[in-house]
Amino acid sequence: MDQNMTVDQLFPSRWLKSSDIGSNPRTATITKIDFEEVGQDRDRKAILSFQNTKKRMILNRTNAQILANLYGKEVQNWIGKRITLYCAEVQFRGTPCLAVRIREQVPGATKENSQSAPAPKAARPENEPSWPEEEIPF
Repeated sequence: MDQNMTVDQLFPSRWLKSSDIGSNPRTATITKIDFEEVGQDRDRKAILSFQNTKKRMILNRTNAQILANLYGKEVQNWIGKRITLYCAEVQFRGTPCLAVRIREQVPGATKENSQSAPAPKAARPENEPSWPEEEIPF
């Protein structure tokens, strides 16, 4: 066994987690939105898929509302759009924990122009961290 193994490596997940993002926000492009039954209760949830990674993200109401504010309420219009993912401390069942959140700003846009209209698909600014072009190894 590798002496430097982490708990996340012992129990890999197909879902994007805060430990996948870490302290550096990541920019990702949405490639697909579908539905899947997840969790013990097998609740039907919206699932986001991203370019360059097999990990997907279960979309909660908070992040869905942010996407609607950024790119409109029509879900199919979110495909091909870029978002910034970051970790934030939230309350889950009364306990603080880290969660993946979508930044309330279009990547590469200023606060003023990201609120006025959906941004077109644009090239990534040079100083904006994102996932590499090849498959992400998590």
